This record gives sequence, structure tokens and C-alpha cells, in this order.
Amino acid sequence: MSVESMTGFSFSKASIDDNDITCEIRSVNSKFLDITFKTSHKSNIFEVYALSQLKKIFSRGKIEVKLSNFDQIAQKISINQTLLKSLRGELKENHLLDQKLNFGDIKDIPGIFVIDSKPQKVTKIKRLINNAIQNLKSARLNEGAELEGIILGKSKKLDKIVESISKMTPLINKNRVQTLQKKLSQVHSFTNAEILLEASNHIIKHDISEELERIGFHLREIQKLLKKKCDHGKHLDVLLQELLREMNTLSVKVDNIKAKKLAIDGRILIEELREQAQNIQ
Repeated sequence: MSVESMTGFSFSKASIDDNDITCEIRSVNSKFLDITFKTSHKSNIFEVYALSQLKKIFSRGKIEVKLSNFDQIAQKISINQTLLKSLRGELKENHLLDQKLNFGDIKDIPGIFVIDSKPQKVTKIKRLINNAIQNLKSARLNEGAELEGIILGKSKKLDKIVESISKMTPLINKNRVQTLQKKLSQVHSFTNAEILLEASNHIIKHDISEELERIGFHLREIQKLLKKKCDHGKHLDVLLQELLREMNTLSVKVDNIKAKKLAIDGRILIEELREQAQNIQ
């Protein structure tokens, strides 16, 4: 599965019996799959059908479906006379029916309305809904491809930052030892061995090799993840959280101005990546 965005729009239209039937779908970011409908009739059988199809194809995103003119074209709504007769009889028997029943009295009774649909028209409208869903899928995949390019591009920049800091580390440690030796040598109570031990402890305290290794590992995992056939968003978000944590630790440990600036640039890139990951299914 390619990287898929949660943002997209699709529109499908057909003419049946000189009536324009339309299905419009909008999709935006959401942690979960949230589907809502805008229809003229709550018992629309096509709302049920669209819901089942959307759940098969999408796993995340706030999706709004607008169905227009579906009720009047493909469905005929009538009252279940058998159920209504039984209701009247029950009410009379219990002396509860003192006047005529109106719509407000029966509208919420399960099964009171019968919806009849013409099979040929139902098939056409289901095809129309499927077209809109597939168009939405294509739109989300197209934007997902753009997001994948952005993520890979920023990941490569992070790779270069890590590489630069890694190359600088030996020189940073050497300068750190020399600076410490110079300071401690001015204090006569310190022997050369004690100075070297103190310098060694200082280097260990500021060692960033583990952070650099972890950052490199997470970057490789991100590249592997994008190639997998799966939903990428949640897993990517976890990796980026860990990546940011390691980069934050690294930026605190380094005391070299150039290395610290690179680490800060890395943190900014990771935050940008996290924003992009929020768009991915």
C-alpha cells in the first residue's frame, strides 16, 4: 500500500429519470475513522451502503458524505399497514386510542415505514457511490505520494545533520580534553593521570554516540515503513516521537556551538515531519 493522505475530495454525478443524482465526499484528518452524512432522509438505504463501503476501504479520517436526490429517485416510502392495524387494535383494546393517530405518534416506531426500491436504479446509484469512493481513494493516494516525497526529503536532510555531527565529534572531544587539561594543569594538586581521568569522565558525560545511533536507526525504520503495505500514520507518529526525544537529548549534551545549531536544525525538521505525519492514514 502506498502512503495515503487523510485529506481528499471527490464528486460523482449521474442522471436518472431526468434527475441529477450526486455523491460528494470530503475527507480531512482524524485520529480515527469518523463518517457523517448529509441526506434528506435518515432511513436512506444508500447511506447504509456507503457507510459499509467506506469502512472497507478507509481506516482513518473524518469523512463527510453528501447524498443528493437519492430518496425521491430510487425509493418509495409507504406505511406498514399490517403493523399500523396491529397498533390500532392494541391501543383500542387497552383504551388508549381516543383520537386519530398522526405522524408524530408513529414516526419513531421501528418498522412502521416500508422502503421499496427499483433494483435497476439501486444498482446505478450504488455504482455512483462506488465511483465517488474510488475517486476519494485516488485523491488521498495522490496527496499521499506528495507527502511521502516530503518526508523522504526531510529524512535525508536529517541524515546529513547526523553525519555532520558524527564527523565533528572526535574533534569536539579532542578540544574538550585540551581545554580541560589547560584549566586543571594550572592547579598544581592535579596530576597528569588525574587530569586525563577527569577529561575522560567529562567526555563520557557529554557522549552522544548512543543518540546518534538511535537517530540513525529511527531514520532507517521510517524509510522501511514507507515501503511496507500497511497504514503508515500511527506507526510513523511513534517513530517520530522517539526521534524527537533522541534529538532533544543530543542537543542538551553537545556544548559545541556548531553541533548545537545542527541539533536544533534537526529538531525543527523532526517537528515538521510530525506535522506531515498527522495527514497520513
